[in-house]
Amino acid sequence: MTIHYISKFDPPYHTERYIAEALAWLGYKVECYEFDHDWDRPEKVKAGDIMLTALPQRFGAAQLQAWKDAGVFLATWYFDWIGADGNGYKGRELAYGAKLKLFDAVFSTDGDTDEWYQLRGIKRFWLPQAVPPEDRVIFDPAHERHDLVFLGHRNGQRRCDMLDAVGKRFDLKVYGDYKQPRLWGRAFCSAVQASKIVLGDNYLNHIPRYWSNRVYVVLAAGGFLLTPRVTGLDAQFTDGKHLVMHDGGDDLFRKIEKWLKRPRDRARIAQNGHREVHRNHTYLHRTVELMTTIEGLR
Repeated sequence: MTIHYISKFDPPYHTERYIAEALAWLGYKVECYEFDHDWDRPEKVKAGDIMLTALPQRFGAAQLQAWKDAGVFLATWYFDWIGADGNGYKGRELAYGAKLKLFDAVFSTDGDTDEWYQLRGIKRFWLPQAVPPEDRVIFDPAHERHDLVFLGHRNGQRRCDMLDAVGKRFDLKVYGDYKQPRLWGRAFCSAVQASKIVLGDNYLNHIPRYWSNRVYVVLAAGGFLLTPRVTGLDAQFTDGKHLVMHDGGDDLFRKIEKWLKRPRDRARIAQNGHREVHRNHTYLHRTVELMTTIEGLR
């Protein structure tokens, strides 16, 4: 049995590469195909194989059905908000919806949307993102140069208003504005370490079990994360032990002021969060869950 992973592996978006490496480490035979460049021979996928992708919308319905009829197990694991309430990220619910019915298993990070999938006859499993199984962070408070940092696009009126309000009261550095490239890898880790508090945010903050992968990567980089409280996040991390959650509005400002005054507690929480994310939230952990589910369905 071969897992044919047909997706996007080009840097700096490494998510699929991390998943492929974790699957290989677990002993699975994985063939990776860059969708736009390598994928031109659907006959490579044989009966009994698994086809995995993060791009369900890119395949024709006829090809997906032909694979199903030939005994191929079709699985997709994607990472954006589908939008059961009609406001999906860049219209994802419209692009994905019809194709997902043809997949044998759908894995997504998009929170409390079970009813949306059930009504469409889609077999969906919630599986959040994670971090690579690496541990290379050196905690050095001497690197701190800003009170707060935000790493991500300055997009959407709500987020812009939040960042503007914080920036008027505190020393805030924003990376990932449209005028500059987003940070990845060592540059991301350095930016995290250069800030006393890393400010979190999600595409939407009111959806249970839906949050940005920024939660995991900031903790993995050794950051003290102050992030919106989302239902379900406390099942993975403990507020005040691994990170700190806020309820928006004045609560955000109160907690910024509080935690800027507590450097030792920030360092303790950052180290706890770093340990926790590597103990329980790496792509090795996620791919075990992925393949356990798939093998139970095949």
